[in-house]
Amino acid sequence: MEYTAKRRSRLLTVIFIYSTKKSILVAECMSMEREPRLGEFEFLILLAILRLGDAAYGASVKRLLSDEIGRDVSIGALYATIERLEGKAMLSSKMGEPTPERGGRAKSYLRVTAKGQAAVRRSRENLTTLWQGLEFRVAGQSPMAVGLCE
Repeated sequence: MEYTAKRRSRLLTVIFIYSTKKSILVAECMSMEREPRLGEFEFLILLAILRLGDAAYGASVKRLLSDEIGRDVSIGALYATIERLEGKAMLSSKMGEPTPERGGRAKSYLRVTAKGQAAVRRSRENLTTLWQGLEFRVAGQSPMAVGLCE
């Protein structure tokens, strides 16, 4: 008995080969690619890049997250997540021109791809759906009074 797994264009193809003296049975099973889901940090990074537009690069994303939502992130965690999003084809990057203020180094500008935009929309729709009908009671106040609902 032999087992082989191959990866082809994001579809996992598993080939099982069962051999006997009289015949060979070959079965190929293909699993459909699941829609990628975003974690909270991935979601925040994609939103920050969308807000920054053409000015989005690592340091500007880090600064926006800190300034706007008070979330200080390490540059290592930021770039690890950026690489993961690029691997999922949700982000693309392009090297800019070298600048004197960076010691002659170029910035890597970030852009959210169509797949990334679809994932952001899907995450927003999921959050909106779950918020609907949710009732909070904080110290006897309504959700509107504590700013949890629009």
